[in-house]
Amino acid sequence: MNRRAFGGLAIAVAAGLAGLSPASAQTFPSRPIRVISPFPPGGGTDLVARTVSQNLADLNKWQVYVDNRPGAGGTIGLADARKSEPTGYDLVVGQMDNLVIAPGLSRVNFDTIKDFAPIGLIGTSPIVLVASKTSRLSSFDDAVREVKAEPGRVTLGSAGQGTLAHLLIELMRVRTGIQFRHVPYRGSTPAMQDILGGHLDIAGVSIASALPLIRSGDVRALAVSGAARSATLPDVPTLGQLGLSGVEVSTWYGLLGPAGVPEDILAVLNAQVNRIVQRPDVAATLAEQGLEPAPMSPAQFAAFIREDYAKWQATMAELGFKRE
Repeated sequence: MNRRAFGGLAIAVAAGLAGLSPASAQTFPSRPIRVISPFPPGGGTDLVARTVSQNLADLNKWQVYVDNRPGAGGTIGLADARKSEPTGYDLVVGQMDNLVIAPGLSRVNFDTIKDFAPIGLIGTSPIVLVASKTSRLSSFDDAVREVKAEPGRVTLGSAGQGTLAHLLIELMRVRTGIQFRHVPYRGSTPAMQDILGGHLDIAGVSIASALPLIRSGDVRALAVSGAARSATLPDVPTLGQLGLSGVEVSTWYGLLGPAGVPEDILAVLNAQVNRIVQRPDVAATLAEQGLEPAPMSPAQFAAFIREDYAKWQATMAELGFKRE
């Protein structure tokens, strides 16, 4: 083929591909959409995945299903999504723990910034610090007084090494000099069991994990870790309001696809995610998980992830965390 003919063919192909973009958005979706939940069924991430998927299906008459791909702290599901074709038919629920913290602590099979197309932020949530209703600690100030008198005396449990609660404990130690004795568990459930059994002073867990026990009166919420009070627990003060500055942390959940999803498809999916999270019934469901809706455009969500990733890689270095 001569150069002129090849050039004409290239122009024709480019024009044809350009013409596919609007049509793809107009006909999307034409087959089932898979939403990967990178954790087992029944947990907070899975509930978010199923809430979004069910509403995408119900409100639009789309075919949407959840595919649980747990393992390695939620990074296996993300790696699966990364390898998928960037067509908008394979999506994943990502969160701070697996997209931001995990890559700073261990080697993962993806690049948080380069390998994903952010679609929309679903919601944000702080950690809640709780104690048993029978605990000697009736407030967070009580705990601080004990820690200052005897560093390491007060135990503070987390759902495991490298979780957001663990990072919060280290932030308090480095930035405020308040030194709790960290007790890592394999998940929030055993930590809460030890709170109820009187074997642990304080647990730092998700609001979803603690909310039923807070409402029943079996545990007392001492503080939340966000920059502002939680709408789910409006009477519980933030750590900042209690005098601890520079230790604000919140987790978040969002929907992503593999890098390369066409912008028009991203726009369709983003509009639907933002529509869903702003529905009163969905907002109420998310509130039961301690999540507050935070609709963003794909560009805003991408910038949010970049900023959060850079912030936490620097913070983990400050705290002495090293990648294994």
